[in-house]
Amino acid sequence: AKAVAGGKQYTSNVVSLTVSKNAPSSGSATPPANSNPFSFLDPPVVREHEINMQDYVLRKGEDIAAKVDRNMMYKCVTDKQSCYVGEPIIASYKFYSRLKSESNPTKNPSFNGFSVIDLDQPYASNSSVEKIGGKEYNVFTIRKSQLYPLRAGNIELESATIENNIQFIKESALDNPRAMNDIFGGFAMPSDAVIMQKVALNSRPVTIAVRPLPTQGKPANFNGAVGNFTIVTAINKENWTTDEAGMLTVKITGSGNLHLLTAPTVNWPAGIDAYDPELEDQLQNFTVPVSGNRTFKFSFSVSSPGDYTIPPVEFSYFDPETNSYHTVQSNSEVIHISKGTRKANLTIGKKPEESSVSNYLYDHNWWLLGIFGGLLLLYLIIWSSSKRNKEPVANALSEEKEITESPISVKEETATRIAPVISLNPLEQSETCLFRNDCATFYAMLNRELKTFLANSLGILPAAIDKKTLCDSLDAKGVSNELCTSIEQLLQDIEFELYTPFPEPEKQEELLGRSKVLVEELRGGMRR
Repeated sequence: AKAVAGGKQYTSNVVSLTVSKNAPSSGSATPPANSNPFSFLDPPVVREHEINMQDYVLRKGEDIAAKVDRNMMYKCVTDKQSCYVGEPIIASYKFYSRLKSESNPTKNPSFNGFSVIDLDQPYASNSSVEKIGGKEYNVFTIRKSQLYPLRAGNIELESATIENNIQFIKESALDNPRAMNDIFGGFAMPSDAVIMQKVALNSRPVTIAVRPLPTQGKPANFNGAVGNFTIVTAINKENWTTDEAGMLTVKITGSGNLHLLTAPTVNWPAGIDAYDPELEDQLQNFTVPVSGNRTFKFSFSVSSPGDYTIPPVEFSYFDPETNSYHTVQSNSEVIHISKGTRKANLTIGKKPEESSVSNYLYDHNWWLLGIFGGLLLLYLIIWSSSKRNKEPVANALSEEKEITESPISVKEETATRIAPVISLNPLEQSETCLFRNDCATFYAMLNRELKTFLANSLGILPAAIDKKTLCDSLDAKGVSNELCTSIEQLLQDIEFELYTPFPEPEKQEELLGRSKVLVEELRGGMRR
């Protein structure tokens, strides 16, 4: 066989076959390990051939639904049905079949109420053989994920759907030796010997009983960490001047809901000004639970010289293995600050030698004030000359106020803080991504931006958006049931494209357009 790739020709190896008239001896025709024992193209032994014929043949008057029920199943299988908030469970959607069919998942599980990390590429080829009730089935794992519950209560893993075009043999074909030889000899089946039936299978919903974390023994600084962790801190250097910026690094290492951890509290000494931390992750998402480390980098400055001690940073977590809380702490950090050449005016987050721009601005602040004053005067002159158009301007400002008062973005750095960011287009990144030919993350970006807009508009966290919470929050805002249903359907359609192995590019413009329409409708509905 030959193929050309990248302008270069590749040729496969040569395989020789020896064909004899004599049949192989009993037991020598063992199929390979990855062979499908129920495929029409496999050469099963006579006994298996006779048993499986009953599955393949559709006899006159036979109940198709009952036949499919005996030979096909779609199941959601979990490693546990009860856990704590923040404790992972493994959910696998498995398709069991003894029939020949072309199958395609058409409805994905939404996993509302969980933080989701897929362990396998959705719909990747992952097959095995399992025996149930004395019958062997080909088993295909459609999706396998680890789920981290975000709240206590009974949370349902919704039903998923897979559609199947099943190929049955007509009963009349059993009387045609030539057709049967073609079928079991590996040739295409004659069209008059086949009946195609389309059957959709639904998995049964599975309810997970999520227990709240115990209140007894809960430390005051506990912030939702579940697993097993350690903590260390480091300072970038021990000695510097008031002209420079420092950095405290806090690293949390272990296994558990690492991807959901928030920054621990640092008790800064008086005289130190600290800023929100930068986040760095080194996570192994394919381990259960997630393992690795999450690092928080706190930039800070000191205005007065002297010796300062940053006390140990404490971090508390709940260990579901021992059903108990634990608190770990780092070492203290001692720093010495000497007087600099000028008042500290630092660009936080950059290296000390990179603060020359801010120093320049500080040294030339009178020039900046003069420029600012000139611009302000120019603005006042223009504003005064536009008094004749007062009413249109007032209307425009009123409309602008309505738009800017609608918070459409959420910064979710902690599980309990929502910080709205004003933006006229909450789908800006998705729209920009759409017009790039290489945008492979469009659906993930659209899903995130739309949920962020909804969360910020409704005053909830994006991770807390599920069917019930969304409907209740929209209803409280006076949004119609029809619009609520449209939003639910849109989120479901976006998630379908996000997790399907073959997303349709033409769907991108359609879903972005629907999202923009719903954003405007929701804004209008909430204003009314």
